[in-house]
Amino acid sequence: MDVSTYYTELITLWEEHKNYVELPVCTYGRCECDATNLWEKLQQRSRVTKFLMGLNESCEQSRRHIFMLKPIPTIEEAFNIVTRDERQRAIRPSTKVDSVAFQAMTTPPDATLAAL
Repeated sequence: MDVSTYYTELITLWEEHKNYVELPVCTYGRCECDATNLWEKLQQRSRVTKFLMGLNESCEQSRRHIFMLKPIPTIEEAFNIVTRDERQRAIRPSTKVDSVAFQAMTTPPDATLAAL
């Protein structure tokens, strides 16, 4: 499954889940603890973590990069970083050098003749 499909499915599930979860409400009279906003921030961080941990191994570098960011980005920002990195990997050609060819390129000509 590609990253866009995975992201879309997660967002759809989370939006549906929101319909069934009661947000915490502070029961103290004139409390200004802002429990609902704190709960939403916690849920946002949890969603970013779940999104990143569900990615396949090809996204490991993006995952590590995002986990090191402070503050942790939103789910949308994390998705954008991952898809940007995915596009760059697709564009950048894989440059694997054959070890024998590499050795031949780095061996000085005199050493090659002396080996004969």
